[in-house]
Amino acid sequence: MLQNPPRLLKYRILVLAAAWIFSMGGRMLAGTVDGNAFVFQRFNINSGLSSDNLKALFQDREGYLWIATDNGINRFDGYKTTVYKPEFSKDQSFNSVDFNSIAEDRKGDLWFGTDHSGINVFNKLTQTVTIIDQNTPKGLAIISNNINHLLCDSKGRIWISSLGGLNLYYPDKGKMITFSKAKRPGKTNPTGQISYVYEDRNGKILVGSWGNGLYIYDEKRDDFTQILLPVEPGMSNYIHRVVKILEDRQGNYWLGTWEGGLFKVQLNNYQSIKVLQYYSKNSKAPFALSSDIIYSLYEDKAGSIWAGTPYGLNIIKNHNSGKPEVQLIQSGNSPSKISQNDIFSILQDRSGIIWLATSGGGLNKFDPGLRSINAYKIPEIISSGETQSIRSFFLDSDSSLLIGVQGLGLGKYILSENKFIPCTFLPKFRKIAEDLVDINAATCFHLDKDKNLWIGTRYRGLYIISAKTGETENFLSFDSATGTQNKAINVIYEDKFKHVWVGSNKGLFEFVPAAGGSRKIFRYMPVAGNPGSLSGEYISAIFEDSESNLWIGTLGGSLNVTRNTAGNKYPLKFKHYFPERDKPGTIQSNIVYSILEDKQSIFQRKRG
Repeated sequence: MLQNPPRLLKYRILVLAAAWIFSMGGRMLAGTVDGNAFVFQRFNINSGLSSDNLKALFQDREGYLWIATDNGINRFDGYKTTVYKPEFSKDQSFNSVDFNSIAEDRKGDLWFGTDHSGINVFNKLTQTVTIIDQNTPKGLAIISNNINHLLCDSKGRIWISSLGGLNLYYPDKGKMITFSKAKRPGKTNPTGQISYVYEDRNGKILVGSWGNGLYIYDEKRDDFTQILLPVEPGMSNYIHRVVKILEDRQGNYWLGTWEGGLFKVQLNNYQSIKVLQYYSKNSKAPFALSSDIIYSLYEDKAGSIWAGTPYGLNIIKNHNSGKPEVQLIQSGNSPSKISQNDIFSILQDRSGIIWLATSGGGLNKFDPGLRSINAYKIPEIISSGETQSIRSFFLDSDSSLLIGVQGLGLGKYILSENKFIPCTFLPKFRKIAEDLVDINAATCFHLDKDKNLWIGTRYRGLYIISAKTGETENFLSFDSATGTQNKAINVIYEDKFKHVWVGSNKGLFEFVPAAGGSRKIFRYMPVAGNPGSLSGEYISAIFEDSESNLWIGTLGGSLNVTRNTAGNKYPLKFKHYFPERDKPGTIQSNIVYSILEDKQSIFQRKRG
């Protein structure tokens, strides 16, 4: 799910599809709304979607992304897709596979508008469907079964736009209103095909029609005001086909038309209209679009307007100035391109991710949080002949940036000067410099609560530099059990009791403060026949949650957890969590890279 789905145990475990890239040469632009480059991730039928022809996107109150397609409804949690289609052996099932629109009512039921079979109201708790169509009895029939759009407004009412006109449903009263001359004589009723209904920040209802312009609903009069766009030289005759409406943060409105282009307008007391800007395929720069058909509209955090068309995505920047800029993104094989030009729907979920629904190209995902990455070259790496491998980096107590470099051990990097100082030239690390041949690289750093600096290495265990004396001690460099001097340190973590936990390729070590500034060291390893021992010896992640549970991730041994309290005595007993194929809510891989906790749950990054 896109926002806090129920998962493992009393916590919720989520796979984070992320990758660390630290490039040491050149510059990589990952993608940004304000820049000119984007990176899109694609999802299609090969990813589990039921179709590549997507028509509408909606995020429900639980955080799931619902996708209307021409081959069923898809519920997407960011990783896995659940498909809903008619089950003719069941009562109260879906009656169509072709859907155009999605809305959610105050009860949490989802309303799906079909292309020809009315409305399917889906109860997520009972997994049952109620059909509303032209034949629904008791005064609840709608004017047409061809649904263009659905909206649940701030009052909880459902506005139904269809090929035959406009309906309004009051769920609390069980009452259906049909806006027609026969049902409402003497009123100004939106007539013909109704394309779209929009509620602005003032609670006003705006209705886009096919050929009759814009209608604005007056609650007090229970009537509409019809407003037509002024036809000016160079404009298409189709400007009155209003199919999309958007109010921007400045309080201006954007009207997308079908073959009439895109208008930025000002509504004067909801009685008249003033055109501020007009964008069209026939307009000259900077007002040129790739198409006059507008499928979708969206405003991003920078205030830019995204317009989905049959010929790509148009992003209108700086439109509040006299010189707007239109950036066109079209389909292609590059990650900076979209999968298909037809953008039917644009949605930004509550985590900030922007999703594009295409016709023929499936789903596109864009993360505005990805920023340009500046890469820094370290000449010392090149001259040493080592690979450009950065194993770790850390901000020391004096605010200097420490970097673990393969072959060079570690050093200090001065960003302002683009300068790297190896540890051999730093008095603080003289002891480490003496062992440089055996160390290879600093793999992790930790500054404990007493300001002592802990440094894990690739081949020579652990170093601790005292904050009081500046002296350096070496631990865990020799394995008495195997007689080898190779112990790689992968992670260092300090718990709330000032115990420092060190994860290595040969088990987990607990450093406990003792009298006189010394430390007791306890080791945890897998023990055959002991179900309370660790499930793996290669420790890759350590984390203590807000309830004093200590989580231990391994490479190959999955996930371990134990209760961590001041009164605990060695050895602690661990509970294990392993992958269980096809069982919902279980861990998906036995390889765990990192663990963290958000405000509501435990999150884990793992492979798989």
